[in-house]
Amino acid sequence: MYQLDLLRLHMSESYCMPVLQYYLGAITSSNSQLRECWNMVYRRIFGFHRWELVKLIICGLGRLDFKHIYV
Repeated sequence: MYQLDLLRLHMSESYCMPVLQYYLGAITSSNSQLRECWNMVYRRIFGFHRWELVKLIICGLGRLDFKHIYV
């Protein structure tokens, strides 16, 4: 199950993140809304609840959070 979750994460990073970054200039959202959108990807893949923080899993996997990817 863990490898399948990592595969889903890789697919999201490969396909969804470039589209999200492409549309950053076109949409009028705050950075917190975009960060929350990307955090929801982690929540859905790894089965977290909305109130749980995903920062630990992002750092534990050696990934960058959306704020650092955007910069």
